[in-house]
Amino acid sequence: MMPANLFKLAILFLGFIGYLTGTKQSSRELRSIAHNHRDRRSIYLNSKAPILIAAFITIPISVALPALRGRSARSQTEYNATEVPYSYDDPLYSAQLQKIDIYMDYMEIRDDMCRQRFICEVASSPDTYSPLYGIFKKQLTTDLEVKKSYFSRFFRYYNALIEGKKSAIQHPANPTAICHQLFGECPNDIKETINMDVLHIMQFLTQKFHIEFADTNF
Repeated sequence: MMPANLFKLAILFLGFIGYLTGTKQSSRELRSIAHNHRDRRSIYLNSKAPILIAAFITIPISVALPALRGRSARSQTEYNATEVPYSYDDPLYSAQLQKIDIYMDYMEIRDDMCRQRFICEVASSPDTYSPLYGIFKKQLTTDLEVKKSYFSRFFRYYNALIEGKKSAIQHPANPTAICHQLFGECPNDIKETINMDVLHIMQFLTQKFHIEFADTNF
């Protein structure tokens, strides 16, 4: 677990709770003022009526993803994925690859095979690994026909996403089976690659408090 980044998430969460508390206090004051002046201004608020307060908070991915680094993050091969022999970046997807590189670097997943295994396993169980699935699916979704070439880095990541979905359908009892078969050269299981405790905190925030994790630097 990365205490500094987990602390950042905790601060954001506490700040959000403080925001809600302040908003509720303001609502009570508003009802009190309206009640005291209703005869003069003909304003009346029913204090028994429910008041819905919705807040949408965005937490930068640059804060959330580094906190997800797992035990195996620092043990991976130290070379950049673009140095894989004969690998190339299709210029049609340069923006998406740039973001994927940044996301992976946040989590210190630098080995190309480990990146493929990670994407595959995330896609094999979208609910389990939300919001990670949505973050990577967004960058690997395109209206263009993706050229099948394992030399293309975008295709490798795109294919890993497809294989993860296929694995979930073909092996419901073991959704990551195909991922392990295809990308087993990387020894790191996703539950070693990321910190599941931090992921559960992220899921709690997104499900309970209308919080989303998004790019803020693009």
